[in-house]
Amino acid sequence: WTSSQKPYLYFLSHHKDAAGAFARLLKLELKSKVQGGIFLDSDNLTDLDTLVDVVAFQVRSLVVLVTESVFLRPWCLAELAVSHQQ
Repeated sequence: WTSSQKPYLYFLSHHKDAAGAFARLLKLELKSKVQGGIFLDSDNLTDLDTLVDVVAFQVRSLVVLVTESVFLRPWCLAELAVSHQQ
C-alpha cells in the first residue's frame, strides 16, 4: 500500500478499560469530519495475529489515547513501536 492507498486514515490505540468509551466516541466524531477509514479494534479486528500488520501496512496515522495504563499494555506498545518504525 502507498500512504494514499491505505484503507485506514487513523488507528485508535487505547486501553479498553481506561478509554474504550472515549475511543468509540472519538471514532464517531472523526467519521463525521474526515473521509477515510478509522480503525477501532472492537469494530475492525477480526484476527489478533494480524493487528501489528494492520498498523504497519494499512494505517496512515496512529492516534494513541494516552491514559495511565496505555503504556503498560503489550498490544498498545506493539502498535506504537510498529508505527514508529514506519
